[in-house]
Amino acid sequence: MSPARAGARKIVTTILLWAAIAFIGGLFVVVALPRVAGGQSMAVLSDSMSPAVRTGDEVMVRPIDAASLKPGEIAVFDDPDGSGRALQHRVQWVSSEDGRVRVITKGDANSAPERWSVPAGNEVGRVVARVPKAGYLLGRMDSPWFFVILVAVPSLLLAGSLLVSIWRAPEEDDESWVAR
Repeated sequence: MSPARAGARKIVTTILLWAAIAFIGGLFVVVALPRVAGGQSMAVLSDSMSPAVRTGDEVMVRPIDAASLKPGEIAVFDDPDGSGRALQHRVQWVSSEDGRVRVITKGDANSAPERWSVPAGNEVGRVVARVPKAGYLLGRMDSPWFFVILVAVPSLLLAGSLLVSIWRAPEEDDESWVAR
């Protein structure tokens, strides 16, 4: 292999390695950091908050006391219809009375608001950040294929590449490996 070709190969390998490190670091920031800070991240499953938050975005959610919600914020709460889904809609109105916090929310793209309430002191979520389109990938993290495609395959390719470079016989005209 010519020195120019070997140099180009080394540059490409270095770029790919740093890209993989940046990608894994980005996943850590999006998934693990919110949990370390007491929150969570979640994939957005509908366009009800479009254009502010779109399907496939990943949002970082911080738990707060329901009474501290303010109009204009995006709250995360259990769907009042009892389906168990978590909704992410904009707060329209908040009131505390009779030991309950009453809230009216509405998705930016929806025509009808939701009215819901929780006991005073209960926590709900507040959306504090969003990462566009990251939910498409991160929403698949529960799948065993996610591990295989994103972790196992690149690890095996990297290990194979390293083994080939270790075991590859030096070329005859390359005497840089000889101790002097």
